[in-house]
Amino acid sequence: MCIDKTTHGHLIFLILKFLEEQNCKESIEALEQESKVFFNMNRFGEAITSGEWEKAEKYLSAFTKLNDNRHSKKLFFELRKQKYFEALDREDHALAVNIFENELRVKNERHLSSYMNVTSTRAEFNCFLEQLIKRNSMLQDKLEFPRVKESALLSLIDLICPKNAKKTRSMKEELIYLILQFLDEENFKETLYRLELETKLFFNMDYLVEFMINRKWDQAEKYLSAFTKMDDNRYSMEVFSHIQKQKHFEAVDRQENHPFRYPEKSHVCDAIKLKVLVEENPVLQDKLKFPGIDKSRLKKLIKHAMEWWIPHCAYMKCNASNETILLEGIPSVPDLFHTPSSVKNESSQEGSSSPAPSGNAVPKN
Repeated sequence: MCIDKTTHGHLIFLILKFLEEQNCKESIEALEQESKVFFNMNRFGEAITSGEWEKAEKYLSAFTKLNDNRHSKKLFFELRKQKYFEALDREDHALAVNIFENELRVKNERHLSSYMNVTSTRAEFNCFLEQLIKRNSMLQDKLEFPRVKESALLSLIDLICPKNAKKTRSMKEELIYLILQFLDEENFKETLYRLELETKLFFNMDYLVEFMINRKWDQAEKYLSAFTKMDDNRYSMEVFSHIQKQKHFEAVDRQENHPFRYPEKSHVCDAIKLKVLVEENPVLQDKLKFPGIDKSRLKKLIKHAMEWWIPHCAYMKCNASNETILLEGIPSVPDLFHTPSSVKNESSQEGSSSPAPSGNAVPKN
């Protein structure tokens, strides 16, 4: 299902707003980088002022590369230069402490004062970078978040989806499943992974199995911990115990320079056994099955909504060039369709349902 670039951008903004309302901070950060529709100056600035240089460069790299233009080159150059200067300053500070211990107090205080002012220097540096960002043609159209009302996407889906008295899930849960499916179709793997962890609605078995087969025990434990704790029941205890035991054995093997005591084939067998334990775990059973959803369902809903909304927007005549208004008033629309079921009928004709999101291409932590 293809939608035009503007509608696609609107959908991303609506999802970002929804994730903000659900306090899914890691998912928001991942989606900003993978979708590239919004450069969050505040997020970038926080990384700068806290001295998280790798994080700041990674965020910037999602939107522009070193050789895109002279402004990008300047941004990366200044970022790396500041990182180097602070590293050098820390070394000088350590040296100054040693000198202080040898009774050269005055010189130490001068270095210490310089070190203590790093935070204010970072704030000034961030202001300088903001000016470079605003002048960068690669970023200029990504700096403003459109005006979107609270619960805009949730209200929109509630308006255009057919009402079904037999629904066992809330509208919010239905929307989360739609977003997970959309993220999988868009190949936004990092956001998909983060959102599964933060919403705890769908346990993706593929992730856990792949982590265990590849001996990524910390990641396996982290993913499992988002959904169940060791003392929940005997199933959880057995899975956690196995992961922690394997992690301990491999740590000992590394320390003693021994080959891993369990061959690759053994890990595959263990993963299969633990998968059975997960499937039998009552805490997880209602989270293992992804509902059958027509392919590109969320895109279809938004496409139909925008096709109705844009021509009927009350502000369009006087603000034809202002695309942000297309999102602002959506929740106040009384009914977007005379026959809401038409959306369902059209999507059902394709006879194609998307599978559950795959755990392939597991994000790197």
